[in-house]
Amino acid sequence: MKKLILTGLLAIFAMSTGVSQTEEQVSAEISAWLAEYFSNESIMDMHVDFNDQNDAYEVKMSDGSEIEFDVEGHPTSIKSRKGFWPEALPEEIANYLNTNHKDVKVVKYKKEDNGYEVKLANGTELEFDINGQLRDN
Repeated sequence: MKKLILTGLLAIFAMSTGVSQTEEQVSAEISAWLAEYFSNESIMDMHVDFNDQNDAYEVKMSDGSEIEFDVEGHPTSIKSRKGFWPEALPEEIANYLNTNHKDVKVVKYKKEDNGYEVKLANGTELEFDINGQLRDN
């Protein structure tokens, strides 16, 4: 019986450690994301705040953009005066923006517990549910 319990605990421990990512892995994912969507800019400052699980990594870019990432390396907040293209956002939101607001850059993005907020360069503000579907305002 002890062997069965010990085996079960070891299996649970192995699964939990296999799922978690190291800080280096997350930093590499963030660097790759930044290289893809902010390729013309360089990182001016990046710091880690594990006390805030929602916005654990905070990055400032050379153009003044500020981007926050969660502990898994997914962007949770993006503010950019110059704007950025919708492809940097979740696929459903990017598809909606490319269809309905073609050629308009995004200047602000925020992931909330219950959805997403997006502000476009033309002043349009949109809210999406957690599945990336536009909410009726």
